[in-house]
Order: sequence, then C-alpha cells, then structure tokens
Amino acid sequence: MPATPPELWAWTFVVKDMIDVAGLHTTRGSVLYGAEEALTTAPCVEPLERAGALLVGKANQHEFAWGVTSEHPHWGDVRNPRHEHLAPGGSSGGTAAALAAGITRFGLGTDTGGSVRIPAACCGVVGLRPRVGAVPAEGVAPLAPMFDVVGPMATSVADCARVWGVMSGAAVESPRSQSGLVVGVADGCAQAGEFADLGAEVREIDLPHEILAPDWTIVGAQARRTHEGTYPANAASYSAGVRRKLDDAGIGHRDHRRAVEELSAVRAAFSAKMAGIDVLITPTLGGPAPRAGCDEAAVRGEVGRITAVVSALGLPALAIGDLQVVGRSESAVLRAGCAGRPVAARSPRHAEPHVRDDRLHGSTGTTPAQRPAGSRSRPYSFDCRRTSCRSSMRTYGNRSSRRTTSGCRSETVCRPTVRSMFRLPASAAQVRVSGQSSSARPVSSSSPSGIFSHSTAEECQPACARQVAAEVDVAAGDQA
Repeated sequence: MPATPPELWAWTFVVKDMIDVAGLHTTRGSVLYGAEEALTTAPCVEPLERAGALLVGKANQHEFAWGVTSEHPHWGDVRNPRHEHLAPGGSSGGTAAALAAGITRFGLGTDTGGSVRIPAACCGVVGLRPRVGAVPAEGVAPLAPMFDVVGPMATSVADCARVWGVMSGAAVESPRSQSGLVVGVADGCAQAGEFADLGAEVREIDLPHEILAPDWTIVGAQARRTHEGTYPANAASYSAGVRRKLDDAGIGHRDHRRAVEELSAVRAAFSAKMAGIDVLITPTLGGPAPRAGCDEAAVRGEVGRITAVVSALGLPALAIGDLQVVGRSESAVLRAGCAGRPVAARSPRHAEPHVRDDRLHGSTGTTPAQRPAGSRSRPYSFDCRRTSCRSSMRTYGNRSSRRTTSGCRSETVCRPTVRSMFRLPASAAQVRVSGQSSSARPVSSSSPSGIFSHSTAEECQPACARQVAAEVDVAAGDQA
C-alpha cells in the first residue's frame, strides 16, 4: 500500500455495460454489440482507476438502457437482492443489485429519464444524476444524447459524494446544517416533516408534469436516430419491448424542434418558480415499485414519471432510496443528502418492511456490534439488513447453494463474497454484429441473480482480480 493511499484505494466497483473499458466488451445489453473489445477506457472511468479503485466487472442492464425493470431476454433478468418479489428497477439494475448485494462498494450507471435513480429506489441504495455535460460522454453508448448522463451509485451518500468528487474533479463541500435551508416539497414527499424537524423551511411546490409530453417526444426521436443504423434492418435481434418503443418514436424534424422549444419554455418557467428554494424533495418513484415479471410497458410511465420530469428540467438529482433530492448543482444535492441527522430513506412501495438503514447517509460498513466476532469490515460487504440475521454469507449463487453461519432464512443476500465473479463461461465472448449469431450467448450460471453481463472480472486486469480475491480469502479466514 502506498504511504499515502489514493482517494479510492482498493474500493471495488462495477460499470454498466454501456460504458467502455479497454479490453472489455461493451454490449449495450444487446446481442448486436460487443464482438470487439473496447480499445480505450471512457473518460468517466479513468479517474476512478487512477484514484485506486478496482474494477470488478460490467453490470447487466435493461436492453439498450431503455426500460425500468432490467429484465433481459439475452443475458437473464437482474434480480433484486433485497426484495425478491420486486424488479431491481432499470435501466441500471445490475449496478444497483451489485451494491445492494454487497458485491462492490460503488458503481457507475447511466441515466436518461431515471435509469440511475429508479434502481436506487427499488434496491435501497443511492444514485446521483448529474447535469448533462458535467462528466465527459465519450466512450458511453448513447440512447438520447440530449438527456444522457453517467452517474455514480453507492450504498451511502458519503461514498457517492466521494466518488463524484473524483469523477468530476470538484470537491464536494462539507455538509451544513439543515437549519435555514429552504426545501421545496413536491408530489406528497413523505420526508417533508423530517426535513422540517432538522430546521429546514418547507414550502409546497408543483412539478411541471406537462414537460413529459415534449420530453418523451424528444427521447423517442433521438433514440430512433441512435438506432437508425441497426433498426429496422436487424429488428429480429431486438426484444419486443424495445421494438415497440422504436416503432412509436418516429417523428420529423419539425415536430422535434417544436418539442425542444416547448421543453425550453417549461424549463424557464420552472426556474423562475424555484427562486428562493435551495433544494426540492420528491419521491423517487412515481408509483409502486414494479414487481418481478411485470409487463414493463404497463408500468414504465407511472414508475418513471417523477424522475423523467427532473431529467427534462435539466437538474441534478440524488436518489436516496425512494427519496429524491433535486437542486441546481451536484454539490447542493449531495450536501443536502449528507447534512444533519440521517433522514430515513423510503422503502419502495410493495416492499416488505425492513430495518431502517442509516448507512445510506453515512459511510458504508457495519458497526462492531453488527459484525460477526473476529470479522473485518470490507468495502464490498455488509451485514444482512433483516433483524433476524446477523450472519455472513459464505457462498453466493442460486438459492439452493446459499448457506450462512447461523442458518439465516432471509431471502436477501447477506455479505456475499466476490469469488463467484471470477468465473466466465468459455463461450461467453461469442457474439454476432449483423444480427445473425454464430453462437447464442449463454446466460452464465456464475452470474448470480443476473447482476453481471458477460464481461466479468476474469476479463479485468489480472492484478485487480488477484487483489480482490485475496481480500475475500482473508475475510473468509477471519470469519471462520
């Protein structure tokens, strides 16, 4: 270890499979891409590696980053480690699931209309949507470039802020007291009273939901242009859900220009309405969290109606579970998220009751009272959130292979190891580009709960994999 460790020394992370990493395949969650390794690493990833972070693998996602469930016809559905009956959200569901399962300390997702924040709400983690242009978009596959961003995800606001500081090169100011903070409250946000108890002045404000009409028009039109080289020519390689979205998205340039003008007018009006308000709080989800196996087309409008409004307004937003903090800058929302006594994050509706997790606002890791005797705190693991289980997982795989040191009956994942991520099917790299596959890519049995795409840690730098594996062995020895 260096005398002065870098900012993110030995922090493990995953990246969504829309983001290039040199030597790894970028599939965009599709069988159409990924035949060739990326030649360079995206600029949003490079500073993280320079800061000492260790890339574990690439996370599964909704196909083409266009959906709210991360159920995937090609690589397998991502499962929700904390609420098995719920979808993990999308489209960055694999990143959120890896965090919720304790596999990595942080991750990167992409967000167009809520794809970082919706999974954060469904899986009970933290996700930041920065402003467009705040970090470089090079090396990141597009969906709708006018709204596409890359954002960090973590299990605490403190960790998310630290990662954002490294990504952006701008230090996040220390949190200040909520006293004197003017907080706008929209869509019946349940945490309004808690902010008021911390000394904030609370004001009601209405979100401009009318902005969704031009927003969806622009997103659909730009997504259609993004796919014009492969759709409809290779329509058979698209899932039925994405085909329907693309078929509904065709408009001409006049309609697109009119939608952009309408969106700009709503943005200006809301900016004036926000005068005197420091941050705005809303629920993250616009309705109940989607259930596993639901019809994505039937739920996406309601689930994403609040996050999509914020994206359309061009404002940065922080999802702390099902609480969304919106402001004028990334630093402002991160400070508000960290400030004062922890404000309990809402569980996704339709979720089972669980213990409030103050780690969402503080640093990750468990307290000594929560850890098994003799164990060490690891950046990629934490104790089971259920009160009935304080044990640690010794294996991570399908449910039949799970066992714990004290007979945990919890269906959630408790302190998983990273060992399972170092296995890669021999044929996993076989893909086709033109839509005619020479070999169907298998869904890896070693990709637990559908979290990982075909790009796993075995493809990452060998030194990184060896270091993480060694740390896992040490942790296992401590707990034996």
